[in-house]
Amino acid sequence: MKSESKSESKSESKSESKFESGNITLDHRSLCPVSRSLDLVGDRWTLLIMRDALFFDCKTFADFASCREGIPTNLLTDRLQKLVGLGLLARVPYQERPARYHYLPTEFGESVKPMLRAMKQFGESHLGGCIETQKDRGHG
Repeated sequence: MKSESKSESKSESKSESKFESGNITLDHRSLCPVSRSLDLVGDRWTLLIMRDALFFDCKTFADFASCREGIPTNLLTDRLQKLVGLGLLARVPYQERPARYHYLPTEFGESVKPMLRAMKQFGESHLGGCIETQKDRGHG
């Protein structure tokens, strides 16, 4: 009976360690909420794309590609697809020929704002970061 309960608890912990959204399933490293958040958005480009979508009104591939940090276009394509697949951004067509899309934050994507604000505040307080305006970034 003990082996049954062990296998049951393993399958329970496996189901608890997955995040499913849209067409993407992520396996989590642990039950730690910080670790799980990093599994979702924990690479540099993903957070910067979300920052630009949420705070700098970037919508098109060209908008994101022109950010000061200079994301390579192949990584930008990959991250936009990932963010759409995770349900953080919605891919909305705005032109048929040639096909062009806006990438807009979803309600789930909007929930990233407080985390980005906290990171901004930390950077300003401890790392000498400063607030950029859309004009400084070339977006306005």
